[in-house]
Amino acid sequence: MTRRRWIVLGAAALAAVVLLGGGALAVGYALRDRYEVPTADLFGTPTPPPASPSATPSPTPPPGADITGPLNLLIVGVDTREDDPTWEPHADAVTILHVPRGLKTGYLFSLPRDLVVDIPRFPRSGYGAGVPSSPTR
Repeated sequence: MTRRRWIVLGAAALAAVVLLGGGALAVGYALRDRYEVPTADLFGTPTPPPASPSATPSPTPPPGADITGPLNLLIVGVDTREDDPTWEPHADAVTILHVPRGLKTGYLFSLPRDLVVDIPRFPRSGYGAGVPSSPTR
């Protein structure tokens, strides 16, 4: 190949990468704006420290200051299906969060939804692909 052809191919590849990257970035921003998940601060908004140190300490501790470990928290995701008024809410995901005494780490344990579901027996289908057949002679 000639040098000119390599330059043209390199420029085309660079343009394709730039276009694909820009498109992926635009799609990412569009999806982020469309599926923004609301969040909540569970421990309250921390108050900023005073501009000058005060002589007397604050009489009330900040929210969450009295929490000690170990902690076990049950976290349940609920499928509400707001678009269907006849839908009854169901537990979507069930996890247990264990926070040890130091409150520095946490461990999530996921409980499968189908853990306590009765699965009925099915009649044999006669499909023998998983069973070795007798050798033919």
